Amino acid sequence: MAAKRSAASAIVSRVFAATVQGMPAFFVGTLLILLLGVNLGIFPVGGYGSNFGEHLYSLVLPGLAVALTTCPVLIRSLTAALNDSMSAEYTNFALSKGLSRKRTVIDYAFRNAGITGVSILGIQVGHLVGGALVVENVFAIPGVGSLLMEAVLARDYDVVQALTVIFGVLVVLVYLLTDVVYSIVDPRVRLGA
Repeated sequence: MAAKRSAASAIVSRVFAATVQGMPAFFVGTLLILLLGVNLGIFPVGGYGSNFGEHLYSLVLPGLAVALTTCPVLIRSLTAALNDSMSAEYTNFALSKGLSRKRTVIDYAFRNAGITGVSILGIQVGHLVGGALVVENVFAIPGVGSLLMEAVLARDYDVVQALTVIFGVLVVLVYLLTDVVYSIVDPRVRLGA
């Protein structure tokens, strides 16, 4: 989208991202159930299956629902960062040296914009976890979301507190991993400094 700003695919992507970003995960999940599960019969509308293949197959729609509501933020921020990188002096310098536009975008612009993408992806982990918990209940998947909902309804405070701590630790670990990925994406960032 950043490389071809006026292409029809970029415009459609922007409109789609802006539309889906305003929808909650449970609503997108319900739409996917109606469209791909009930009307087309491609995916199961609930449950978890009985073997590994069925488990993966039944997770397609919930994963799609969570991804569709989380990805627009990442797409929009990464596109904005790529637009900034494409108009930066180092990108123009690389083009003037004779590098192809594709090589310049991959080696210079995308690498510098990748830091923004990693930051936004790390921040979105909390949203992903929350969305996954809600979507589990929409698709009737017996998982941690169902356990948390049952514990809240039964007023089992020990289970609620334990799951809250586990999710908190998970988010902190992902933030730590985000800092490690910074040093991989941009060698100027040092972990020890």
